Amino acid sequence: MNKTVSLFLAVNLLLSFQIVSAQKHKQTALHLKNGSIIYGRILENHPDSIIKIQNKCNDIFVFDHREILSLTYPQKEHNTYKGLPFLLSFDTGIAGFGGSFNPAVSLLISGTYRFKERYYAGLSSGIEYFGMPLLPVAGEFQADVFKRNLTPYIYVRGGYGFALYPNEKTNHYNSTYAGGIIFGGGIGIRKRFSSEFAGTFSIGYRHQQTYETRDYLTDDRWNTDYKRHYFYNRAAFRIGLVF
Repeated sequence: MNKTVSLFLAVNLLLSFQIVSAQKHKQTALHLKNGSIIYGRILENHPDSIIKIQNKCNDIFVFDHREILSLTYPQKEHNTYKGLPFLLSFDTGIAGFGGSFNPAVSLLISGTYRFKERYYAGLSSGIEYFGMPLLPVAGEFQADVFKRNLTPYIYVRGGYGFALYPNEKTNHYNSTYAGGIIFGGGIGIRKRFSSEFAGTFSIGYRHQQTYETRDYLTDDRWNTDYKRHYFYNRAAFRIGLVF
């Protein structure tokens, strides 16, 4: 009697362990002796009779244990969040919805250093167009929301955009162009595919200032010297790759 009770408890313990284990692995691979493989969630597993499995389409299959070759569980996703502390990223995007010279376009290269597990700081530069071509040089701060391969993040950026547009000199006037202050921020999604590669998508706010000065060389009542200060406030949409 004691042996029967012990055997019964052992079988139930084994069954409980298998069910719990299957629940931890949402997509169990059921290998059949005929060569087929069924992926799904184990609903019931009776070692001396049948196993019941449900696939992602909610179809339920029942197999005799004599038909089964093996059960395997996919490896848990390897967390590649803890990669190299220094990251190099390339991203491009548009900054629109805010006035003339719309949309503005840019291509940026950023180097950031992870000084804590979820926090990054660094510099970014590249080329942008806000009414004139600019060379931006900006400090950048980023913070991941989670310590995961797929995580939302926030960023802030500030610096100065140097004008790449040449000054003009004609017989009638001299024009001078200058860049100005940069600042902005936003939210995004970062998907890390390995410890050395990730993709990003972000939306945010972008502010840029530029200057234009024109001095007329002739005394003409139709032409007046001026200095213009442009303020660009834009919604920024960006995609990028991180190495």
